[in-house]
Amino acid sequence: MNEYRRFPRRIKTVVESEGDHHIIEIELPEHEAEVLPQQEKLNVIGHEIPRREAVEKVTGSAKYTGDYRPQGLIYGKLVRSSKASALIREVDLSEAEKMPGVKAVLSLSRDRVNYVGDVLGAVAAETEEQAEDAVRAVRVVYEEERFVVNMDRAMRENAPKVLGQENLGRPVEFTRGDIQSGFNQADEILEGEFKTQIEIHNPIEPSTSMAIWGADEILIYDATQTIDITQEWVIRILKSIFPDEDISDNNLRLRMDYLGGGFGCKIGPCGLETIAARLSKTTNSPVLIALSREENSLDQGNRPDSYQKLKIGAKRTGELTAIELEGYSSVGAASRGSDNLSPAAREMYKCPNVQLKYQGVFLNAGRSRACRGPGHPQAFFAFESLLDDLAEKIDMDPLDFRIKNYAEKSDGDTGRPYSSKGLMECYEKGAEAIGWSNRNQTAGDYAGDKKRGIGMSSLVWTGGAGVPGSVVEVDLFKDGKVNIRSGVQEIGTGTMTIMAQVAAEDLGIDIDDVNVQIGDSNYPPGCPSYGSLATASITPSVRNAIIETLRKLYPVVARRYRVSEDKLESANGVIRVKENPSRGMHYRDAIKNVSESKITGSGRRGPNPRDYVGYTFGAHFCEVEIDIITGRTKVLKYVAAHDSGRIINPLTCRNQVHGAIIQGIGYSLTEQRIMDNRTGRMTNPNFLDYRILPITEAPEIDVIFSSTIDPVLNSLGVKGIGEPPRIGVAGCVANAIYNASGIRVTHLPITPEKMINGLKTRKEGSS
Repeated sequence: MNEYRRFPRRIKTVVESEGDHHIIEIELPEHEAEVLPQQEKLNVIGHEIPRREAVEKVTGSAKYTGDYRPQGLIYGKLVRSSKASALIREVDLSEAEKMPGVKAVLSLSRDRVNYVGDVLGAVAAETEEQAEDAVRAVRVVYEEERFVVNMDRAMRENAPKVLGQENLGRPVEFTRGDIQSGFNQADEILEGEFKTQIEIHNPIEPSTSMAIWGADEILIYDATQTIDITQEWVIRILKSIFPDEDISDNNLRLRMDYLGGGFGCKIGPCGLETIAARLSKTTNSPVLIALSREENSLDQGNRPDSYQKLKIGAKRTGELTAIELEGYSSVGAASRGSDNLSPAAREMYKCPNVQLKYQGVFLNAGRSRACRGPGHPQAFFAFESLLDDLAEKIDMDPLDFRIKNYAEKSDGDTGRPYSSKGLMECYEKGAEAIGWSNRNQTAGDYAGDKKRGIGMSSLVWTGGAGVPGSVVEVDLFKDGKVNIRSGVQEIGTGTMTIMAQVAAEDLGIDIDDVNVQIGDSNYPPGCPSYGSLATASITPSVRNAIIETLRKLYPVVARRYRVSEDKLESANGVIRVKENPSRGMHYRDAIKNVSESKITGSGRRGPNPRDYVGYTFGAHFCEVEIDIITGRTKVLKYVAAHDSGRIINPLTCRNQVHGAIIQGIGYSLTEQRIMDNRTGRMTNPNFLDYRILPITEAPEIDVIFSSTIDPVLNSLGVKGIGEPPRIGVAGCVANAIYNASGIRVTHLPITPEKMINGLKTRKEGSS
């Protein structure tokens, strides 16, 4: 056994993401990098460095999956159901097969469909237009059945059974303490019912796959957030279809250079990969399938809606005594699943007595799918709204009420301690930046036709701690240049840039001397890009890979200074004698003394600490203006204060927060999927009728990062940032609207019509 090995080679460890616990087996690193200094100014990490791919993206030279045009490329289109629920009596492909340019027609042999847009088959033709014509020529004979596309109706006793069983999925339940005792201790109890709408992910790049089935390799270009997971799934499906074919990770390669947004709808396979591969095998040609905007809206997932019934009790002195939640969220025609509606009630504040129950509801509509902070925006909209109302009832400032119930440990101060928590700093700096002391002391107490108000929301993201086991390889060349590679994907968050920053920091070189290669299953297995896990997963692996690679130069330095290798260490690219750090060589000098053209090594991320919970936190504040004539709400200023550990690149990090805030405001005020109960169709699967917040309506956004650097979670002290900024927006906006108008809107989105009706009701009530 290597004398430097400090851990057993493989262990089982727990990964926490979005409130779920997953046990995985990982191979441990030989050596772990030392934890970076807490506050020391570093040379590259913590600096604002433009994205590596920025020029390619703004000039249009960046290649996304749909931009590749190999010789002989043909185009695939999908045959989709026009019915919300029906048995399939016949699928006639004969006319489609005769269409000009058609190369292949594929039937998926379905016996029923469960929503409009459900896939029945596919065609491949020389042009997209020919493929679309062929799809229209496919004749499908349906035996229509009753359907339901609305959650309220699906929960009724006589509702059509979407999957041949009850429309309510298996409930998720959680209890701590004694809920009835908690309410008995309360001086004030508030109840409320809240609804949120279905949100479509709407990335700028719809789901796209291209397959080239060759003699020696099956190459798939795919727009995905999870290269390794998708590759594994595609191999399994294709092997079941072609049992006599040799299909494995040795000859099925998955690639993705750039992703035009995903937000969760590109987690795992999108379903196009295997269809494109089958068409490619049949036609002996490369096949590209790119979904339209409408198809992406119907069939690539959504953030589910929710109904939440909340009950919160508190003492007049501000201590929470009990929290009860009953929740439902529609999951479409999926076989299982429900968004996690528990984090606000279970985790955010100190409370000894909690009882939660939530479950999914099946509909004849496209399935729900993880959407930037799954479950959390819905949960925090409801909880933070009712919390503000309870603060008003006990005559306590909403910020003071939250601070009064500040938790230092997980599960409402009853579980393991947090690895770090900088939320108090977020409260203080965020309140100062928004001018919290200037808010209306009485809701609606703002004169004029345009009322202004200020609101806030706390947030916690129960993920972002990182996935152990992610692997990075490093090449050190004799000219001093460095190459690092991993199967992790660049989804628009700046992964390539921060990997280069970390490598340059640890090697003591210029960042321009670091080349980064990612997005290919032929590279070492990286980590998925979801759950705000990527940075905290891959950057520690970069550091450990550098350590292992530099160790291959230890014999050179040991001979030079006549010491044994165990007397050496590396720091900032210098291999030196531990007891006398002045005696050492930079790797650029040491590598000149080896015969190889390069030195290669690999490293992986170690396990998360067992005794701590690694969550991220934040506090959001905003000021809104409401036109009482039109009912229109405008967010004037938004302050997002976040605790996400060490910030590797403030420039790309702020960009993440800005995008999330704009998305969140759209969710709060304008976005919603609209279904026709008579036809089962989505009526607004486009950017005209599904209103995303335009940049012209984006507010001034002030981003604040806490100074907290996580001391135990990983060697860089980083935590996730991709999803947390989405979580607090709806609750923050709703509370600001209440402060401005005195109108509590409990059903998202908060449209002008709802505001006008609320203002009218309030006026009539006061007259």
